[in-house]
Amino acid sequence: MGSLSSESPEDLRRAIDGELRSLEESTLALKFRRNGLAPISRLPPETIATIFFFLPLVSNSDNFSGKRTPLPWLRVAHVCHRWREIALSQPRFWSHINFASVSIDGMSEILSRAKKAPLHLDAVLNHDQQRANHFREALKAHISHTCRLSITADFGELQRTVGTLESSAPVLEWLSLSNAHMFRAQHTATRDPLGPAVTIPDILFDGTAPKLSRLELSSCDISWTSPLLKGLRYLEILTMSRAARPSLEDWLNALESMPQLEMLVLHSATPIAQRIDCQVPQPQRTVTLPSLNRFDLSAPAVECSLALAHLVLPAVTWFRVDAESEHIEGDDVRVTIPYFVRNAHGPHDKAPLQSIVLSGDRSRSDVLLWTEPDMDVEIDDPLTLVEATLSARAVFTTSGRRWKSGTDTAIFGELLTALPTEGLVTLTGQKLARRSNILWESHASRWSLLKRVRLDSWAVTGFMTALTQLAPPEGPLFPAMTTLILLGCQMTVRQTYRLRDALIERVEEDVPIATLDLCGCEATERALQLLGEVVVDVLPPPELVQPSPFIGELAAPWSDWNEEVVSSDEDDEDEEEYDQILPWLFGGFGGDDDFEDEEDEDDLDDEFGEEQLDEEDAWEDDLETTHNIMMEMMPHIFPPPPPPLGGLD
Repeated sequence: MGSLSSESPEDLRRAIDGELRSLEESTLALKFRRNGLAPISRLPPETIATIFFFLPLVSNSDNFSGKRTPLPWLRVAHVCHRWREIALSQPRFWSHINFASVSIDGMSEILSRAKKAPLHLDAVLNHDQQRANHFREALKAHISHTCRLSITADFGELQRTVGTLESSAPVLEWLSLSNAHMFRAQHTATRDPLGPAVTIPDILFDGTAPKLSRLELSSCDISWTSPLLKGLRYLEILTMSRAARPSLEDWLNALESMPQLEMLVLHSATPIAQRIDCQVPQPQRTVTLPSLNRFDLSAPAVECSLALAHLVLPAVTWFRVDAESEHIEGDDVRVTIPYFVRNAHGPHDKAPLQSIVLSGDRSRSDVLLWTEPDMDVEIDDPLTLVEATLSARAVFTTSGRRWKSGTDTAIFGELLTALPTEGLVTLTGQKLARRSNILWESHASRWSLLKRVRLDSWAVTGFMTALTQLAPPEGPLFPAMTTLILLGCQMTVRQTYRLRDALIERVEEDVPIATLDLCGCEATERALQLLGEVVVDVLPPPELVQPSPFIGELAAPWSDWNEEVVSSDEDDEDEEEYDQILPWLFGGFGGDDDFEDEEDEDDLDDEFGEEQLDEEDAWEDDLETTHNIMMEMMPHIFPPPPPPLGGLD
């Protein structure tokens, strides 16, 4: 007791801390020995490291935020001592570096641990000059073992970065360079990007990147004689400046040196064509791309025609053309149509075209095609329309702000005439002109297999007009059609009787509709009852309209079920009266107003100017904005397959 009392409290604390440390070390040693008895500890370190390598796949699939988890194997480093040693000692675990998610010191530490493993580098350079300089220095030092390189930056930073890459890149397989400011500023295919594009020098990587197979450039100018444009499997070039656009000869020579090319995306990056004459001269030379299965082309219509006229694509299975028209009647687009059609379906396709979407408005036309049925059922708005282009067999998009009225319908007609659509089973129509009945009447005889039609409130008017015409000598239109789906329609009294009359005619022609889907419409219980007397299966909307008895005349369109008064045979004066009572509910099944002829429609546009097209312009602007977003996502939508594990050692 005396000896203890002679020690100071500080000495006692140190002695106790020493004993605790000794106990902790003993505990750790015992835990280490105990972990060694676990069955997984019998696996060699190389096997455990291989298992850890799959952790990023699991981590990203569980990440609901959509963001990639940086260095996910750091989690396993906290499980036990042995796992930590394995995780920290594997260079390939440190080879995938996102410089936006680590500090400058962290960048240096990770590169040190990666040693000579093939690097996957992803950098977004902003206005942090110190960080950008540090990245450039690190890139110069490690470019010899960089396998994949992706850089997004504004013009100045990106130009400075590519200017420093003068050493060869012997293992580089994937290069992506994006001028971020310019990408956001992209407009239509006929316009140059705002401001200068980044120039890719011919001496980039000393002209030596023998393993390069994937090249992505956004708002960057590259010479089509560059040594980088050889032997590629994936090439994407978005928006070159006009001065850098290739001659036809250089363009064809470059493509000829890429016989293994599998995907090609060219937006405003093909040879410039004369826009005065819509005709394309007979090509003196063509290039065959035997391995190309995905092709995305966007340019003015005459330039699309020039490019496609010189290409032979025997294996293409995903084909998209976005042709901007500069003629008021779309004459330049009509020249492009035959080149699109010859690649939209071919002998290598195992099934006929079975699904189609027709979507348009006054200044835009979209046609999506699939070789499987029911591929169009999820398309409801501009976003889902653009998303659907990724799965389509072929996509044709054209727009023309100078188009006269009816040009969009004429282009649809010419496309449908040229396409092999005899095998169509399902069809969706969106925002089609009221006179689209011409389309249905002209092509119905070829669509004898069509079973299901899906129409929004803009497209249904023309379809119903065609359906209620006298049956042609060869029989009723669409004899196989059993399902009709309506979207966004308001089943008022007048519209319900109109639809019922058309359905009754189908029954009388012995081709009844079996299923009427109104899930996306507004309807009353009485409307469903009337339609159910004609159709066996009527699918109702989630909530029915309940007309209020206290709003007088305003309730008439929903509640005045006097068939003699509101029959579709009633004269135009009664219809106009209803339109005046509730103008926001009427005008056919929705959509644009009726006009006596196209001249009246043009006169109204002249009188009211752009205000009459606000809604259509909003739809088109949504499509353009959504398309730009999707193109920004392209590297993630079509990523290359992961390399074999052995390739990362």
